[in-house]
Amino acid sequence: RPDSIVPLIVSPFFIAASYADAIETIGTVVPIGVGATDRLIAAFQFIGANDLLSTSSFPIALASSLRKRGIEPLSLGIRHILAGGEPGAAIPSVREQVEETYGCTFLEMMGNGDMCGEMWSECKYKGGMHFIAQGIVHPEIIDPETGEVLEAKVGTRGELVYTSLDRECIPLVRFRTRDHIEVTQTDCECGRTGYGIRVLGRTDDMLNVQGVNVYPSAVRDTVASLSPRTTGTIEIQLHQAPPEGWRPPIHIKVEYGHEVSDVDALKKELEALIREKLIFRADLEMVPADTLPKYEYKAKLVRKLYEEEGK
Repeated sequence: RPDSIVPLIVSPFFIAASYADAIETIGTVVPIGVGATDRLIAAFQFIGANDLLSTSSFPIALASSLRKRGIEPLSLGIRHILAGGEPGAAIPSVREQVEETYGCTFLEMMGNGDMCGEMWSECKYKGGMHFIAQGIVHPEIIDPETGEVLEAKVGTRGELVYTSLDRECIPLVRFRTRDHIEVTQTDCECGRTGYGIRVLGRTDDMLNVQGVNVYPSAVRDTVASLSPRTTGTIEIQLHQAPPEGWRPPIHIKVEYGHEVSDVDALKKELEALIREKLIFRADLEMVPADTLPKYEYKAKLVRKLYEEEGK
């Protein structure tokens, strides 16, 4: 919006360059840079910045940094946070946490580095991301196993495939993204008549646990559903290379909330929930809040310990 003042906190290389150009066109960008938390805080406190583009993980990491400095996140006056780069912003418990922390609207967006920086975005009704790159890119949903084109109706799950429509250099035709999505709606109160989607995960992140496809983001979603008894922060630890390392039970570190008194009961409840919803056995290691690393860019949900041991 013309009254937005947006700090650019990602490197203006690759996709972020298009964000910078778009925001600069209406004169609302404040160049900050990567890892410059103090400059970012100053932009909100002294320049009047009021909106933010970031990854889904960043607002939670920023809130922790703010509180360590004695600053209440609500005091920054952030109105809207538009997040992408990883699944997370559409998780109800994560969205609720961020919106309560900052008193803002937390919306999800998605693009593709090989095709277009941002092609999908939620509206204020939050029923799924709308496609907003008409005339530039043509999207399709396919069965990732057979390549069959699937009808975009509520409940359809598949892989996104893109075809560029206006490129003169490096055209891409039916480019497979490895992004797996679910269609959540086919119309919306905002007036858009196209379908809306949510991201399930990526095939290059997926773990095959004895024939069951497990997306790390789905594990995080399940853990976060018990917020505030959990913080939503996890680390899946693989001790051996596949297939040995991907046989149940899968070792997962999970942060429990500050007010939890019976950690063992929470552990058992969460292990049962993971087995029920994701159909695999997990061996959870419960750790206190703020134990696991917080990431300002994309959260690293999987740690391959077998690779670290060889270094």
